[in-house]
Amino acid sequence: MKKRLFYFLLCVSLIILKGSVAALVLDRQDVSREYYANIPTYTPNLNNANIQLKHPLECAKTNQTFETFSPAFPTEFKELPSFIGWIYSEGTKINYPIMQGSDNEYYLSHLPDGREGRQGAIYIDFRNAGDFTDRHTLIYGHDMRSQDMFGSLKNYRRQEYYDLHPTIIIETLKKRFELVVFSAYLVDAAREAPRIFFYDDKDFKRYVYEIKARSIFKSDVQIAEIDRIVSLCTCSTEYEHARLIVVGKLVEIGKIST
Repeated sequence: MKKRLFYFLLCVSLIILKGSVAALVLDRQDVSREYYANIPTYTPNLNNANIQLKHPLECAKTNQTFETFSPAFPTEFKELPSFIGWIYSEGTKINYPIMQGSDNEYYLSHLPDGREGRQGAIYIDFRNAGDFTDRHTLIYGHDMRSQDMFGSLKNYRRQEYYDLHPTIIIETLKKRFELVVFSAYLVDAAREAPRIFFYDDKDFKRYVYEIKARSIFKSDVQIAEIDRIVSLCTCSTEYEHARLIVVGKLVEIGKIST
C-alpha cells in the first residue's frame, strides 16, 4: 500500500513539474510576443529630401555615398549600452533593434530590455566590432515559424524571393548601410561556422568565392578584396545542426548629420 502511494505521489510530482516547466516556456514565449508586438518600429527614411538616392550597386561602383541623415531610433533603445542599431528589410517582418552582448549566449534567450524571452534578440557576434568595420560581421537571430525575428530568411531559398528582396538596411548610431545580398547557403554547425578573421586579402577573396558558389540562388553581385560583408545567421530544419546563412556586401550609403 505504502509502495503504491509512493509511486502515485511520484507521478503526481512529475506531472506538476512537467506542467510548471511547460508554463514557464509558454510564459517566456508570451513575454517575447507581447514585447515585440508593442515595441516602437523604426523605418529608415529613405525618401529624405536631403538624400540623393542611388541604387546600392551604383554606389558600390562609384564609391559614392548618400548625404547626411538623422535617425530617429526609439529613445528606450538609444539609452541601452548594448544597443548597436537597427536592421530593416522592406516587405518582411525584419524590423528589429540590433544588440551585442559580452558572449553569444545571452541574447539567445534575453530580450533587448534584459528580460528572459523565447525569441531572444537580434545580435552581433561578441567578437565583432559593433560599428561594422570588421571585414566580416555576423548577426544572429532565431528562426521562428511565424517568420518573426530571422524566420523570413528561409525564403531566400527561393530565387524569386531574392529577386524581390536583394537588399537590407542596417543603421547604426553613426552610419547607414545597405546590405546587398549575394548568397544564401546551409552549413552544419557541428562541423563548420562562418569565419570572421582572415589571413590576408587572398584568403578573404577565396572565402567569398566559396560561399558564393554554395549559394542556393544566383546573384550577379561582385565582391572585391577591399569590401566588407555581413552574414545573417539562423537555424534551419533541413537536418540536425543545420544553419542558414544569408550573406551580403556592406555598402555605406549615409552618415549621421552633426
